[in-house]
Amino acid sequence: MKRFFALFLLSFFIPGIVHAFSLSPMIPGESGFKFTKMKVGSWAEYQMKGPEDGIMKYSVVGKDGENIWFEMKSTLKNSGVIISKVLISDSGKVLKLIVKEGNAPAMEMPVEVLEPKSETGKETGQSSGCPPKIDKAKITVKAGSFDTTYVVVFDSICRTVVAESWLSSNVPTFIVSAKMGDTTLELTRFGMSGAVSEITEKPQKFQAPPSMPMKK
Repeated sequence: MKRFFALFLLSFFIPGIVHAFSLSPMIPGESGFKFTKMKVGSWAEYQMKGPEDGIMKYSVVGKDGENIWFEMKSTLKNSGVIISKVLISDSGKVLKLIVKEGNAPAMEMPVEVLEPKSETGKETGQSSGCPPKIDKAKITVKAGSFDTTYVVVFDSICRTVVAESWLSSNVPTFIVSAKMGDTTLELTRFGMSGAVSEITEKPQKFQAPPSMPMKK
């Protein structure tokens, strides 16, 4: 059950973050928020509030060629510790996914589980087809005050806000605050060095049950 909550968090935030980063060429004076511009060893910690409260730590823990290993550690009030690790390209494509729950063995999951689905079960892609709202905003969080790029993503008919992101190049993982649905993240502290992966064992391959078919 915890594993699927971790996948929910990843499928919720990773596509939204990737989409926000992809909009940066539309922002005057912004050179671009790119995953591969993140420094290996850097980290940022967030207070998460929503259906389940907790602490979220994002870390850049390594490189594989031009791709980076991005790790998300969730310390949740009810579900305990869940670590999710993704190998991600500069364009935001997830190439590998590893999930570890507490003391259970690390599992390499199919990356397809992160692909957003519509109500019909078909993949929706990253773009909603509705132009986002992009602005500048100064916000104050526990980690301090930041001049940010504020990005609002809407649904396909431009009526409902799907996600909000406040981004700053002064934060190693760029995210100062984010909101998707009832879940919010707020930056509490960060650092430019010292982050290492907390998944040290070789991951096992995930075997999907018959009720959970995966794309070939």
